[in-house]
Amino acid sequence: MSASAVKHENNFVAKTRDSESATRLRDAIARFAVRVIALITRDVRAQNNTCCIVFS
Repeated sequence: MSASAVKHENNFVAKTRDSESATRLRDAIARFAVRVIALITRDVRAQNNTCCIVFS
């Protein structure tokens, strides 16, 4: 080989997840967070209502 010969290498970089699966994961986390917030809000409202009950 001559000094000006170019050595070509094949470099492969594997992705852990593609953009499509990352979007699905983000959407699933967002849905879960909304559900958790709704449950917390419901529980807080229930606590506020029961605290205000006057026993005669």
